[in-house]
Amino acid sequence: MSKPKLLIINGALNGNLGNTFSFFKNIEHHLDELCSLNILELKSMNHLSSLDYQKAIDSHISSCDAIYLLSGTYWDSWSSYLQRFLEESTFLEASPKVFSKPAGVLTTMHSVSGKEVMSRLQGVLSSQGYLIPPHSALTISLASELARKAESSFQDDFWSSDEILHTIKNVLAYTQLEAKSSAWSVDTKDPKRLWTSLV
Repeated sequence: MSKPKLLIINGALNGNLGNTFSFFKNIEHHLDELCSLNILELKSMNHLSSLDYQKAIDSHISSCDAIYLLSGTYWDSWSSYLQRFLEESTFLEASPKVFSKPAGVLTTMHSVSGKEVMSRLQGVLSSQGYLIPPHSALTISLASELARKAESSFQDDFWSSDEILHTIKNVLAYTQLEAKSSAWSVDTKDPKRLWTSLV
């Protein structure tokens, strides 16, 4: 059996040089035996026209078995690069290219808002048609990483960067699932159509 193809979508503002990607890089070598890896840095695509951007998204999403999104937390939300990705990928909503494809999320934060960002991202991905496996998302904070270095009986109560690999393994486990879900029937052909004249 061939290894599943995992697409890492790095939406962090600092791209491959930032904190979020550094956490992923620390566990990347563990993935060699688990999957074939492709990394998409959204920052490097931001210069593309909408048409070229969508073509690139289509190619990457079509050729993977699962996705895993990375983003820092910026003013209580994900990055502008990731926002563009979500908007530009609307054309794939509920299509066979994304429907029931497993998806995971890693967010980072200094101390607040990252968990909310993570949960909202899971909601968006689910609405687009992706499958959200259990324990497939994680938020790492500077505050918790520092707290874990202290001698305390509460150390195990914090999420830690040690769990990143665990979340990715859960995403990969669901690439073998034969899903029997069906897409809703809402019209997705033209989300940009004007409707203000109707109200």
